[in-house]
Amino acid sequence: MRGPRKEGQVETFVFPVNPPEVLETQGFEYLSQKIKNVNLLNDSINGLNPYRQSSIVLQKVKIDDLFPCVKYVLNQNLDIQRKLREQFLAQGVDTLNMSYDQAFIRYRWGDVESILTPPLVEVSEDDGFIPIITDGLHRVTIAKMLGMEEMTVVLVRDTAVPLAVLPVSWDQVKPVDTVPSTKGKRDMRFEPSEDMFRWFGLNERNIQRLIGGFEDFSGYSYTALFRNLNLDDIEIKEPQPSELPYWEERRRKYLKEYTSAGFLITDMDGQAILLGSQYEAPTRWGPFAGRRELWENDPKVTATRELAEELGIDLGFDTELDSPLILVDKHDGQRRPSVGVLYHKKIDYDAKIVLPKDSEIRETEWFSGSNALMGRPYLSEEKDPFERLWGPTLTAAALKCFDRYKGGRWLPTLGFDRFAPWDFPGMDVSLSGVIEISSSRDGVPRYKTTHGEAFL
Repeated sequence: MRGPRKEGQVETFVFPVNPPEVLETQGFEYLSQKIKNVNLLNDSINGLNPYRQSSIVLQKVKIDDLFPCVKYVLNQNLDIQRKLREQFLAQGVDTLNMSYDQAFIRYRWGDVESILTPPLVEVSEDDGFIPIITDGLHRVTIAKMLGMEEMTVVLVRDTAVPLAVLPVSWDQVKPVDTVPSTKGKRDMRFEPSEDMFRWFGLNERNIQRLIGGFEDFSGYSYTALFRNLNLDDIEIKEPQPSELPYWEERRRKYLKEYTSAGFLITDMDGQAILLGSQYEAPTRWGPFAGRRELWENDPKVTATRELAEELGIDLGFDTELDSPLILVDKHDGQRRPSVGVLYHKKIDYDAKIVLPKDSEIRETEWFSGSNALMGRPYLSEEKDPFERLWGPTLTAAALKCFDRYKGGRWLPTLGFDRFAPWDFPGMDVSLSGVIEISSSRDGVPRYKTTHGEAFL
């Protein structure tokens, strides 16, 4: 996002002697709102914001997973982005890995004023949920040339309309000195452009996606918007104000924006919990969970994949699962929230677990609760028993929920009371619900849940 320009244009650029001057810096929330307000190119559908109801997150992704949607990069723009990165690195900003609190930078470099944001990547059902680079291809190309495995992007899911272009392979992307002819630039999804309007009329799902892109759909005429299309057989449902309870709205939001998912595994009687340690952190214990992959849009899919990869237990993606426990670390607004979704599964205490050869799990062990884990004699290198947990904030909350589930009452917990110091009056004895974790002014965690709030 370098600011307004003609798509693909080449301009003679003389590298300034002085470094870029930062004029304005904004965090990711500011950038996210600007993206939600973006219009279609040339405002081709008046009033439509394709990202209005999208899930928009700042996330590190594997570069090899990304797909371009144009067939060229300009050599001059590659040189500009290399030099720009060098200049910004000297100021503590990596243009290939922009941070949550510096996700939008307006700057002046010589006589040119421009805007710097992370590359934009879209994931959509229209292309089988593969991640497609829609802005920032030159920086992604540079990252590939540098041999980087990951970089930070703005990841967008659930758009109101499909991309007008189709993804292409990296083999089709050629470095050039001049902009190719129109036919050599990209593969179009809609050709001619009127095909896009016909797409809207294919089914009700497409119509509902489109409606989500308008702030107020009631002022639009269906016949004007879908001119010359036969929509008589499609029932149009205009969005209504939400009547869902607060926590049900939050639950749906977090299930959509989850960042990791997995399982809390207990014995059949619910008196012991199975935890694992990883090869990369052999002294830390936690449940069996992992990061959401770019193409995954359902926490059940992520959770069942992780269970198969880590424990060799293959449930299948179509298995019915109970309502999960949703843990949200809000990070005090310093970066996007971490949303962990944990489903409950019971297995026999004496069941033989054979770890897959490529599993990240080093060993597994049954614990009677957080006391059993946190009450062990300290390892010599430990400074804090909290260091016995991987994903400590969410894992501590999950273990405390298990204590509550197991005993149906408050159980004092050794070692990390200050991290999970709560008992929820009226909390049902189940491993489900939503827990939001943030800090109060003195830095002590504050827990807001479906069953009330709690403090130290």
